[in-house]
Amino acid sequence: TSHVEEWFSLFVSGIMEMGVWRILTGACVLVCLFAFSPCECETATSSLVDVITARDRRRLADVFQASVAFPDLATLYQSVTGLELTGSKLPSKLRDAACQYLKDNQGTTDLGNLFYATSVAALIVDGCKVTFSQAEEKARKALDGQPSAENIYFAIQTLTNIGAAISVETSQSVITKLLKAVETEESVTSAGLAFSVGSLLPPSAGVNSLFDQIEDAVAQADETSTSLYFEGGLKTTSLVIVGAFELASKLSKSPSITPVQAVKFGNYLVSSKYTSSVSDAFYLLSSAAALAHNKYVVPVALISTESAPITSSNPKLDVKLSNIFDEKVSGAVTVTLGFLQQPDGTKERRNKALTTEDNYIYSYNLFNDITTPGKYTVTLSTETKSDSPVVEIEEVELIVTATYEVAVKSARLSLEDKDQGVKVKTVSFNYPAKSTEAIEADHHLKLVFTFELVNSKTGDAVSVHQAFVRFRSSDSEEIYYVPEQKERQYVLVVDVNKMGSDFGQNSGTYEASLVVGDFSIQNPLQWKMASVVLKFSGTPAEKKANPYAVKPTIEHQFRTPEKRPPATVSTIFTVLVGLPLVLLLIVWLLLGANVSNITDAGIWAVFFHISLGGIFVLYYLFWVELNMFQTLKYLTIIGAVTFITGNKMLRKIANNNKQA
Repeated sequence: TSHVEEWFSLFVSGIMEMGVWRILTGACVLVCLFAFSPCECETATSSLVDVITARDRRRLADVFQASVAFPDLATLYQSVTGLELTGSKLPSKLRDAACQYLKDNQGTTDLGNLFYATSVAALIVDGCKVTFSQAEEKARKALDGQPSAENIYFAIQTLTNIGAAISVETSQSVITKLLKAVETEESVTSAGLAFSVGSLLPPSAGVNSLFDQIEDAVAQADETSTSLYFEGGLKTTSLVIVGAFELASKLSKSPSITPVQAVKFGNYLVSSKYTSSVSDAFYLLSSAAALAHNKYVVPVALISTESAPITSSNPKLDVKLSNIFDEKVSGAVTVTLGFLQQPDGTKERRNKALTTEDNYIYSYNLFNDITTPGKYTVTLSTETKSDSPVVEIEEVELIVTATYEVAVKSARLSLEDKDQGVKVKTVSFNYPAKSTEAIEADHHLKLVFTFELVNSKTGDAVSVHQAFVRFRSSDSEEIYYVPEQKERQYVLVVDVNKMGSDFGQNSGTYEASLVVGDFSIQNPLQWKMASVVLKFSGTPAEKKANPYAVKPTIEHQFRTPEKRPPATVSTIFTVLVGLPLVLLLIVWLLLGANVSNITDAGIWAVFFHISLGGIFVLYYLFWVELNMFQTLKYLTIIGAVTFITGNKMLRKIANNNKQA
């Protein structure tokens, strides 16, 4: 591309400088580059990355049914239409709510609302009679002058919904105005609306002029390696897809949407299938329905039906060929396995056709081609008849895992003198049975385990990620030892004397088991081979307390209350505490205390002394019944009253003194 730009600039500069030789040189090189050099061409068609399954449609139906309290007519239209697209029956509750909402809004004069209302009325015509008396007049009036593409769409759709006739002259005028609106607005959304309007008008009105703009509209889409979409998101993308295929169906002509573009549009749609928005769900389903049920270009998905590995009991690779709605496609389609890539990267040609009974599930016995376990890459392709709308998949790669059954061979235990290396005893094991032979070993010996792990199908020796020999005592104490692989065999050599330190010198009977695990084997092993009596030389260590054992119950005891004095003592003490108050009152009476100011202060003095007495009562209640928080709450209320009345009382007394 950079070379093309360089020579193109040379060509232009030649023109500017009026050099004939430069013009000729630039033109010749430019033509040669375009004719013979590699260029960016459309990539091979592939499979959809995902589909909208029946489960996805049920979930989207729940999204529509959740919007019974319709905020506007647009949401009502999207919910009712969206439910129909999911294949769900309109619930009576939603039907009744929709009908009532239409009746409440049948007097609307807004053009967009008239389109939504008449569309819903056409869908739920049974048992719901609604009349939109101003619909035709409003729609025809909207076509006067130069309306926007959206208003033209609303008007024509409304007239179609109510069954109003649209003359050829009106249709021709609409086409002219649509072309003008699309050109003026420079919006892909307007183009998508124009395509839908064209599908409602007679072909003789010049609809072909709209059809010719489909290619230009699609060319404005943003593209990634797997997706194709418009800047306006789901709404704009849906309007263009739906409008293009509706117009193509009207004219019985294939739209200018290539198979690669159709697949990429589909990939964008399925990436949005988990939306919880009513609007997005509606546009998603309407555009997906257009891709799935048209007669010209139907993108398909070739997806594995299960993630289970290939095994002897599950030998077949099953793939599903479906449209974007996970439905069986029409017509016969051949699915071929082209290449099989081995786990080591070697790619082998197969060219074998998969078998099918329903043109939906295709199968191939892949286990017969499996030589070693691991991850295999399967390259598939499809082929259809020349007149089929189903997009041919030139290449799709699926990764499958092949596992195998592992078997144990030549398993034996040898008891050897650790000093002289002489074999004292050898015991052979037969997998999967447990040996009944008595095996005893003391601290002078060492245990030598040898065994082979083989592929039960081929008999070849295999290497696994995890292989252990486990010794378990009678009290479930376990120690694991890891064998080493030497050529075909696994070998484990354990000194009994060293084992004593692992088991705290606790001699006794231990159960020896072989544990084997690996991601590529389908039968992980835990084989109890034999019981071995081990005799250690050291003194048995005290058994450690089980850290997971149940701890003794802790019973909490509160401190015993101290002995209280007799009631007589507390009574005498209470009397002595209250005695000074009594003496104070007596002394006041003897001295002739002046309490006349109480009456001079008026009613405020009464309230003040009552509040003050209430505080003393509150203190008493705190002593015998209330807690601190309750006391503070009540004290806040009584204290406020005491403060206000006391202030009023003192001001009253002060005013009386000034007047005196």
